Amino acid sequence: MKRRSVFLFALVGGVLLTGGGAQAGEPLGGPMDFTNAGLRIAAPAGAQPIAPIQPTCLYVGQNSSARVSVYAVLSNAPAPAQTDQAVAEKITTVLAGKPTQTEFQLVASQAAKAGATTVWQAAGRAEDNSACVAANVWNVSKPALQKNLQYAVVVRRADANTVAAQKLSQAILASASPLPLAEPWAAPLPPMSVSASLPEEGFALELPLGWHVKKRGRHVKSNVVLGASTANYIGGASPYVNITVSQPLTGRAPDVHTASYAEQLIAGMEKRLTKLQWRATGSALIRLDGAKALRVTATAEVGGTKLAMALCQAFHGGRVYTLTATYPLTAKARAEEMLAAWCETFRFTDAAK
Repeated sequence: MKRRSVFLFALVGGVLLTGGGAQAGEPLGGPMDFTNAGLRIAAPAGAQPIAPIQPTCLYVGQNSSARVSVYAVLSNAPAPAQTDQAVAEKITTVLAGKPTQTEFQLVASQAAKAGATTVWQAAGRAEDNSACVAANVWNVSKPALQKNLQYAVVVRRADANTVAAQKLSQAILASASPLPLAEPWAAPLPPMSVSASLPEEGFALELPLGWHVKKRGRHVKSNVVLGASTANYIGGASPYVNITVSQPLTGRAPDVHTASYAEQLIAGMEKRLTKLQWRATGSALIRLDGAKALRVTATAEVGGTKLAMALCQAFHGGRVYTLTATYPLTAKARAEEMLAAWCETFRFTDAAK
């Protein structure tokens, strides 16, 4: 017979609290704000952030005992596309076994009230006791947007201790509180705290907390080796950053701190991106991890959306590195702020500079 467990919640000052369970187990770190998803929440202290690959994933963190993930899914109001129960049970059974196809058994599934909010809790355990997963799922209506946001806190352990997984999931849930929903650039830039590195391309850097990786690694017919973005739950354009690594067009080392280089780069981009109406608005000489670099700001238009772009280009180790931040034109200052913060974290990972 499947084991079921029931947990009680209370809602105090907009914060979900478990009935004493939140006080036990692993300590949590400071709150993390995901204003684009309308959520403030904490993760285990000392957990190492990992760049998510799913657009709906706000956070992934790993410590010695568990991996924690936080999701936010937008759907049309008044109800989510799938019930909280269906999502919680799918996470702890069907999705828990992927990608290895390990069979998971549902060992707990129960609704609990949090004031007027119903939270659905579920837990699953691998049949070979190699892992367990606990999930808490709830949804919040956004009438002004005629939308619904469904949140999920998921804890996965590499053992069969479902009780510990449930306690940690509930402790994280207890830290949750709502924030006003905003577009990604309407709040301060998130901390650059998620490590990303491509040793084969010779660099490492940090991504903003709450961003997901859209592209990683080299593909045919593209020099883009890393791309990242964050969801815009209000609607409209989302910010995007990417890095290209290519060979210099001349076949020899360019001096990017010359006027002729800036002129050639801008002229070349305006020619290649004519259909996007790409136009440079300014340039400056800077440094990228000590290497000479050129910063260029520009505007463009894609599908009727006017964009602001800020890029940094440097030559290092026989390759040209270009970091680009793209935002809606109304968030031009944020594009430049994002590029500056991103460049600050950038490091070449080979010996020569």
